Amino acid sequence: MTIFNFTAKDNDGNVIKGDYDGKNQNEVIRHIKDRSLYVLSIDSDDDSVQKASVWTKFNRLPNKKLRHFTSQLWLPLEAGVTINLALHAIASQADDQRLSTITLDILKKIREGHSFSEALEKQNGAFPPLYIAMIRAGEASGSIPEILRNLEEFLESDADTISKLRSAIIYPFIIVNISFFVICFLVFFVLPKIMFIFKDKEHLLPMPTKILLAFKDFVVNHPLELISVIILGLFLSYYAYMSNQVRTIFDKQILRVPLFGKLTKESSISRSFSSMAVLLSAGVPILKILSIIGPISNNHVFQETWRQTAEDIKLGDALSVPMEKSNLFSLSIIQMIKTGESTGKLDIILQKISVRLLKDFNRTIADTTSLIEPILLILMGIIIGFISLAIMLPLFAISQALGH
Repeated sequence: MTIFNFTAKDNDGNVIKGDYDGKNQNEVIRHIKDRSLYVLSIDSDDDSVQKASVWTKFNRLPNKKLRHFTSQLWLPLEAGVTINLALHAIASQADDQRLSTITLDILKKIREGHSFSEALEKQNGAFPPLYIAMIRAGEASGSIPEILRNLEEFLESDADTISKLRSAIIYPFIIVNISFFVICFLVFFVLPKIMFIFKDKEHLLPMPTKILLAFKDFVVNHPLELISVIILGLFLSYYAYMSNQVRTIFDKQILRVPLFGKLTKESSISRSFSSMAVLLSAGVPILKILSIIGPISNNHVFQETWRQTAEDIKLGDALSVPMEKSNLFSLSIIQMIKTGESTGKLDIILQKISVRLLKDFNRTIADTTSLIEPILLILMGIIIGFISLAIMLPLFAISQALGH
């Protein structure tokens, strides 16, 4: 048995703290709900309950494999197949050796007497905290197949969002890289072949050509210094970004960038609300939810907002109060969340908000992509045009001289 400390709230909004000696968190949740209380957080005093290492994220199953595992599990369970048989079938049919190994280990731990969520938790970070929290809640309510189906839908939606973000980045990335190689070819191969004509007559060259030659000579004559400056700059930038203070300032500025800031904001809010909705519907405590969704957002401003929101809820505030203070959410979103809190349908409201924001996000991606493409083409055209001009002007000068 393990002693669990819990924080809960009654129907009048009063915060109640206590402890309970139980086998696992599911038993504690049932105990709290039997007292007509709303679970805020549950922590264990047992030293054997360890937090995951920061390095476990590198051991996480990719979204595609996680979706495959989830879909292959909930269908048999819903049909009445035992979890042991379902896991054995997944392990034997899996094309991926790592997924097969993980599934067999989960099966082994279940046979040893561990719950499904405990077996997942012992896979060295292969399953994200959100996934484990959902399964634990499903065990408490006896609705694991339904929880797994919800998880598959959530993972599918999350993968679709990330795919659209990547698609929006790929085209500009290709344009920039092609332009870079064209520029290098013109500067380091075409230009030197033409310049031998002007040997000892560099003073006759037009200004654009002189500028381009100076740039080329600097790169050729100081390669080590240039590479060292670039590496040092990247290192210092990364080191500074790892500082919470610098990262917060940087991420705040990102949110102010036209279009890209809107894209970041809509993506962060949509993913956070979608996660909150599925976790709330599964009965996961709100403070546990906030600790899970913090890392989902790559923007430090949102991570800090969710951390502060959790602190304010511990003091007795409703979810909407610290969210309104953050000034990150529109008035309509705050009003909808207040409605969800007053009606007890916060999970449904959050899901509706996330769906609406996802539509806004898709429109913003389309707008951003359609705007970035011509801007990049114009910018690359100006650079390549300048280089071409610097190469062609001396040739025009020679042609005119020969004509005279």
